[in-house]
Parts: sequence; C-alpha cells; structure tokens
Amino acid sequence: MVAEKLGISEGTAKNYRLRGIWIQGIHYQALGDRNCWRAKTGRGPRKILYHLENCQHWLQTRHEPELHEKFCLQYQESLMGGGP
Repeated sequence: MVAEKLGISEGTAKNYRLRGIWIQGIHYQALGDRNCWRAKTGRGPRKILYHLENCQHWLQTRHEPELHEKFCLQYQESLMGGGP
C-alpha cells in the first residue's frame, strides 16, 4: 500500500485525502461509482489509487507550498501533453 511506501499510516493517508490536503487527480484517483447503493452504505466499490510520486513530493515539500504547487502545475501540464 501507499502508506507503507511513504512511511505513514493508512489513516494518515486517508486523513490527507478526506481533509482535501491531497487533491483528487493530483495525489489520488477514486475509481468506482459513488452513486452506487453500496457506496452510500460505506461498502461501495470505490477504490483509491494514489499517485506515489506526487504524494512523496508533497511530504517532502509540505512546508514549501509554492514549490509543491509548481510541481502540481507541471504534473497537470504533462497530462495534457504540454510538459517535459
């Protein structure tokens, strides 16, 4: 799991995600249908896939938000074919 690779607990990873510290599409992807009846009961088919490199960068630069923001912008540009 991503938590092991990052040296944090699963709860901490989930906390960063649920508090909006890690951003969907940048730090993680949620797969599955949120509107599924099982999702509404908390037993839904959603699966969270974390972008390890982006999460690692945040952990290393969390006290330098401008640096991580630049990293995120470059990541988004690379997804659109405009990055290095």
